[in-house]
Amino acid sequence: MTSPTNEQHFARVVEDLASEFSSQFSPNLITSVVNRYRAELEPAATITDYLPVLVRRYAREDLLGQLKGRPLAV
Repeated sequence: MTSPTNEQHFARVVEDLASEFSSQFSPNLITSVVNRYRAELEPAATITDYLPVLVRRYAREDLLGQLKGRPLAV
């Protein structure tokens, strides 16, 4: 069995967050938030194995903050 690529991991991050926040945010907005954090973190990453986990964490915190009235960082 082959391991998923980072692209597959990032697609899963978007799917998971879209499912979690389906009633609050559009899938396009969630994709934008994930892509923003990926673009911010990826260039400096020397080990990319944990990048999807970090991107998910930051994107989720951003979306939760929006629900509490803070503006999105996008």
